[in-house]
Amino acid sequence: MTRAFEDYQDWSEEFTKARKEVGNIDLLLDLWKAKVPGTWADRLWSGEWGYRKDSKAGAEVAGEKGIEARLLGKPGTLSLLRLNRPGNSYPILTAYHNFPLTNQKKGQVVADVLGVVLAQWRRRPLLVEVKKTDAGPWHALVECLKQVRLARASGARICDHLTKVISPLEPGAWGLVVAPPDYYRKDIKECRKLLQTLKDNTQARIAFATIGSTKTELKWKEGNWE
Repeated sequence: MTRAFEDYQDWSEEFTKARKEVGNIDLLLDLWKAKVPGTWADRLWSGEWGYRKDSKAGAEVAGEKGIEARLLGKPGTLSLLRLNRPGNSYPILTAYHNFPLTNQKKGQVVADVLGVVLAQWRRRPLLVEVKKTDAGPWHALVECLKQVRLARASGARICDHLTKVISPLEPGAWGLVVAPPDYYRKDIKECRKLLQTLKDNTQARIAFATIGSTKTELKWKEGNWE
């Protein structure tokens, strides 16, 4: 095992620990501001656009897979969604399912959905973390933050991949957590504080959303996008 590999694993493990340390904002600020160490980013992406998991014909997909299937188009297609909040609305194009952000097997980081969001009149890569009942909002927020940090560290490569289907793109990736409404019952005060601190001190932009009444609608819950 090389030193570069170990350096990345150490950095990744600190994020894993932070998921359990609700309210530890200083640790997350330090991790965000630090350079991602090691040789983790050398990879090429392949596979179909859209939803990419097999399921029996006619069977309803359950759990997080069901939400992912709803957000994404059928294999080989893209899907246009809209995230609505009071006074604003964000078009979102979902493009790729289970998007790996590193070349590591141990410590691999995978975004459930890679897409594009139109915000502030710019198209940006968007990493979506999907939850149903697993852990809680703080856990999901830290996971999404880690994904955004890695994406921003390899922004040009991700933009090159996405420009196969949409362009032009702004390199700075944003994040989105999508879950049922009752998922956000705990740790919201701590999440709000982290989101505001990130907005005040970093370029990390992440939002929480719930599934709306239609297949293509998401509803804003919390966030620091603007």
